[in-house]
Amino acid sequence: MKTISFNSYKGGTGKTNTSLNCAVQLTRLGNNVCLLDFDFLGPALFAVFGTRENTYLNDAFYEGASLDDVLFDYKNPKLNKTGGNLLVGLADPKPEIISKASSYTEDQHRDAFGVIMEFQEVLEDEFLVDYMIIDTGPGIRRDVANALIISNVIALVLKPTKADLEGTKLVVDHMMKGFAQDKFLGLIMNRSLERSWQDHATLASADTEYNSITQDLYSFAKKKEVFILADIPCYCDIARSQSDKIVILEHPEHPFSQAIEELATNVKIKSEGE
Repeated sequence: MKTISFNSYKGGTGKTNTSLNCAVQLTRLGNNVCLLDFDFLGPALFAVFGTRENTYLNDAFYEGASLDDVLFDYKNPKLNKTGGNLLVGLADPKPEIISKASSYTEDQHRDAFGVIMEFQEVLEDEFLVDYMIIDTGPGIRRDVANALIISNVIALVLKPTKADLEGTKLVVDHMMKGFAQDKFLGLIMNRSLERSWQDHATLASADTEYNSITQDLYSFAKKKEVFILADIPCYCDIARSQSDKIVILEHPEHPFSQAIEELATNVKIKSEGE
């Protein structure tokens, strides 16, 4: 089993939507996939899959609940006919639980890491999962680090803004000096304009600024030998669409979905060390 974590310097990059659609695409290809929400301070996947009456990942990792009650099968006729299965584990979205998660101690995070390692073994040996996809919280908090440490691939998602670019550079440097030295580190440019370009005649400086950021990103990636996993176009219809819709299932012919297919292919290749 290969573990891929989607991370970002800050929130609002489209990390959750990207990891969700990538997990679904890997399932469409016939793989058994487990999608986990590790963003305990800002969970979002519940908006797609609904809230649960049984336990959440928080309960299993930090409260001693059984792992057996955490996962559920996602059933969708557009997905399951391909032969792959998608398991989902959610973070608890209730405000009081999010508040509690912000005060977990270092000892609790350390104990949780042991449970997470056990969880990995169960997924591989008992559930026969091929890929574990983790949607982490932004930044490198202690709970996020637990996910990144167990990953084979770390995919950093950013938008073409100066703040995202400079923050991502700092994260890459930090990871390369620390726990990511033995992992594959890749970048995902989300909401890119390269394939959906329109000149902004009324604000000419916007095109110059965008080009500068894009060139800076690719120069940085080349210098650091960091692979660009995907360049996902910006489309207003995707931005306006409801967050509970899985685009690659509902609109498989959309250019966004084609970019996700490319992303999933690259994730498969790089997770195998090719």
